[in-house]
Amino acid sequence: MIRVLLDHTCLRALAGGDEFLNGLYVEASYGYAEIVVPAVSAAVAEREKPGVGRHVLNRRFTTVTDFTGDHALVAGAWRNVDWRVLHPAASVVLSERAGEATSLLSLDPLLYAGTGVSPLNPLE
Repeated sequence: MIRVLLDHTCLRALAGGDEFLNGLYVEASYGYAEIVVPAVSAAVAEREKPGVGRHVLNRRFTTVTDFTGDHALVAGAWRNVDWRVLHPAASVVLSERAGEATSLLSLDPLLYAGTGVSPLNPLE
């Protein structure tokens, strides 16, 4: 099974009906993928487009993760990094430390400069 973490840009695209991301959701429904949604990313998506965060959080085959003290310690080391990516980037770092393979998807990978995390853009 693949583990995929979606940031706020992908959450907006998923809610908007993006074909690739909805296909990934179908794979999750069959148990072939795990879609992880950082809670802060859902909040960002909701702030940027009301209804999006709520829509994604109510989807059945997603796993929502909380922003914890461990996330805060990892993210606190990054200077001049956009706050909207702190939770997903720290989640990837913590997953790697735990030996879990996690792919981060973002429609704007440049937002992650300075974190050491390299998201994949599913539309490219």
